[in-house]
Amino acid sequence: RIASVLPGRQDEPIQCQIQQVSMKDTSVRFIALSYCWNTTSAEEIIWVDGRPLKVTPNLYAALRNARATTTRVNLWIDQICVDQQNTIDRNEQVGKMGAIFRAASGVIVWLGQEGHGTAAAMELPKRIRHLTDRTKTPPECPVWGEGAWPAFIMLLTRPWFRRLWIIQEIVC
Repeated sequence: RIASVLPGRQDEPIQCQIQQVSMKDTSVRFIALSYCWNTTSAEEIIWVDGRPLKVTPNLYAALRNARATTTRVNLWIDQICVDQQNTIDRNEQVGKMGAIFRAASGVIVWLGQEGHGTAAAMELPKRIRHLTDRTKTPPECPVWGEGAWPAFIMLLTRPWFRRLWIIQEIVC
């Protein structure tokens, strides 16, 4: 199952349509969403196939950011694509997660809302990578800007990095 997130403006309700797809069908492209539930308390409402579905606040924020304004976005999202009330379906889907992430055309890692220093933290690995390329980073140019290292460390303390599932998601 794939959630096709319908286009919409930021202030509009999030609407999805579920598509039943075969893992062998390469014509249907989708992106897998890797995120942290942060809580099991589903408090936000989205609309799936015309019916309300409660999702966690962190997923709601991720969907707000992933949704396009003019085109559908096909995502595999565990809270939506797996029947969380059905233990058999849930266990079956967990067994397929590796294959699902491998079949995805890409993976979005949602670390949470942007906070103070997030931009500097996301820039730091790029600066480090370019250290060896003297044409891109002059020797006198510092690798880190003011506060980049503390911001990077704060980024790495977000809940996503403490999830066990990320190992399986990264390996795929």
